[in-house]
Amino acid sequence: MGKSIGLKQLAEKLYSLIQGLPPEMVASFGRMEDAFDAIFYGDSGNGKTNLVIQFLAELIVALDCKAEYVSYEEGHGMTMQTAMIERHNLLDKIGNRLVLTDHLTYEELKAKMGKKQSAKIWIIDSVQASGLTYAQIKELKRLYVLGRKKKILIYISWADGKKPQGSVARDCEYYANIKVRVHLYVAFIKSRFGGNLPYISWEKGAKENRTPEDWDNLIRRIKGLPPKKKTAKAATPKKKPPTKRKEEEPEDVEAEEIEVE
Repeated sequence: MGKSIGLKQLAEKLYSLIQGLPPEMVASFGRMEDAFDAIFYGDSGNGKTNLVIQFLAELIVALDCKAEYVSYEEGHGMTMQTAMIERHNLLDKIGNRLVLTDHLTYEELKAKMGKKQSAKIWIIDSVQASGLTYAQIKELKRLYVLGRKKKILIYISWADGKKPQGSVARDCEYYANIKVRVHLYVAFIKSRFGGNLPYISWEKGAKENRTPEDWDNLIRRIKGLPPKKKTAKAATPKKKPPTKRKEEEPEDVEAEEIEVE
């Protein structure tokens, strides 16, 4: 049975918020509690894994905690080495506080999360490759986010257009505290903690893949400014159809009277 509290208790309840995150991240993801779930989704090659690694590194530093990355898709492959060690230099930034695991069944995952010295932050990459059901995802949140363990669960998902791919990932999105759609190296965020400004994970890539007008409006949006109105093209005057020449009607010519001598 669930626990009930009154409005007075709710009003007096204190929450532990994450301190020390960069201002631009707070402006996008909000003033986050130290226990939440999030889903990041987008098409391949749009920068979602790199954004998750950036986000993860900042959380580890701010919370001074350990994390576990369950890499169902890529395991301990060279692509993970490239992303984490070469591109983001995680070993220097966070030391050895991140563990990379290649596979866990749901029961193994649940048991490992429940251990006393288990990681604070967990990344599931990806929802589809993990084979988790929505009921299992909901159970993990109940036990380890809403429960006493107070963990952070981050899911990575494939995309189908502007939504996560598959019913499990879509249900996970509806349920999550933070929903992040990544498109061309920019995160578009819906967070229950506030913020919600777009977050640029790679400026060069984001700028090169947009028109100057779209880039300018993106920057304006991040600064809280309204977008510029698109310059209307001067209307080309419509050509009037050529006037058909009316056939000249023959003039009435009076017949001359011919005098006969």
